[in-house]
Amino acid sequence: MNSLKKSNGMKYVALAALAVILGSGLASAQESIKAKGEFNLPFTAQLGRMTLTPGQYSFTMRTGDLGLPWITVRRGTEGVGIVAAYVVHNRHSSKASYLTAVSAAEGYRITSLQLSNPGVELRFDTPTTEPLEAAQTARTSRHLPVLVASK
Repeated sequence: MNSLKKSNGMKYVALAALAVILGSGLASAQESIKAKGEFNLPFTAQLGRMTLTPGQYSFTMRTGDLGLPWITVRRGTEGVGIVAAYVVHNRHSSKASYLTAVSAAEGYRITSLQLSNPGVELRFDTPTTEPLEAAQTARTSRHLPVLVASK
């Protein structure tokens, strides 16, 4: 009887240890860094709900639950914000990484981030009022170079 209690106790310890190991592995997988980069913004632009003023920025792309990407934006050492994106896999890999900024009613809106490595395009949501504004005015787009560091 005593050896049965020890056996069951060892099973619980082993299961607890396995849960900790798997949990830490899943946590690191959920927060894995997929890309890092920098860009210089020469004008004010919206990215998600963030307003980015002209200047030098850095970003980190991570994947969260279900592998969906989110971008953390920094200006120097100061965190600016986080924005969710959705991935469009490229059939034709681009040799360059760049942001696409489209003219909007008030300045520019960043609509996508093309990453040559890992070879994906990230798109960002735009407010629901923008399609109506776009129908009334001609839009121009600008591509801003992005320096991407390896993961």
